[in-house]
Amino acid sequence: MKRETRRHNAMSEKSLKIEFRRNLCVVLEGRKRGPLRFLKVGRGSRYRVRLVPYHKGQQEVADLYFRNGSVAREIAFNYFRFVDDHRKTVA
Repeated sequence: MKRETRRHNAMSEKSLKIEFRRNLCVVLEGRKRGPLRFLKVGRGSRYRVRLVPYHKGQQEVADLYFRNGSVAREIAFNYFRFVDDHRKTVA
C-alpha cells in the first residue's frame, strides 16, 4: 500500500480564503492533545486557512489549519473552493 505523502509548498505557507461547497461536519484537532471537537460547516461558510495538500490514494485532500490553531485533516478538495478576497460575491 502506498504511503500518503504530504507536500509543503508555497500554497501551504500563506493563508487562503475558502468557501465550503456543501454542508458537512468536520473533526477538529486542537493545539494540545485533548478531545476532538466537531464543527458543523454550512454551505457557503468562509474561512481563512493555511492548507497542506497531499494525495490519499487517488483523491487529493488537504489538512486545513485554522487561525485558532485547530486542524481539520483529510478534507477533500471537492468540498471547498478558493475565494478571491478582492471580489465580492453575490448570493
